[in-house]
Amino acid sequence: MSKTKNTPHGLANRLTADEFMAKHQRELAEDDRLKLPPTPLGLSKLARGGLDYLDPEVAEYFRALTSTNDYRLISDLKQWWLVRLLKAAVKEDCPEGYRELLESWLIRLGVEPPDGVLIPRRKSRGAPLKKSTEEIYRQWIGQERPDWSKLEYVIYGRAYLEADSNQRKKLRDRCRQAVERHKKRLAT
Repeated sequence: MSKTKNTPHGLANRLTADEFMAKHQRELAEDDRLKLPPTPLGLSKLARGGLDYLDPEVAEYFRALTSTNDYRLISDLKQWWLVRLLKAAVKEDCPEGYRELLESWLIRLGVEPPDGVLIPRRKSRGAPLKKSTEEIYRQWIGQERPDWSKLEYVIYGRAYLEADSNQRKKLRDRCRQAVERHKKRLAT
């Protein structure tokens, strides 16, 4: 296993996530969940029997779980204003707001994320979609999928009539390509 990994941003010598976790096993071992007893088999019965049924083994498991520092800390954090705002950003589908809040929280904790971790979502590739592509497709469907010359006449009208053969071919190709592009977009 390699010690470093090149990233797409050209930043060499970064550890992979697995390598990082292996390197920091001692800190990860402090996770209170690892100190819990194994999940009892009676836990599946709890779902069927409801909360009225509590096997002593299951009761002990929950007592151990809820007494951990991690559990109490997470329970308190769930009520904190910043966590409520993060939940609201998810609910309102605002990834940019979520990223800003998370980044500011990490900075306040003194653990500013490395470059490239909290990057903005990539926009779709290529040129922006043109309304004319969809309009040409709708005309093609509305005209019951005519041949390209007829569609070209419907779309471009007078410009088609005044065009020479080379220009007509370009207009025809433009219509055909617009329909094909829109069909591909609908397929995905």
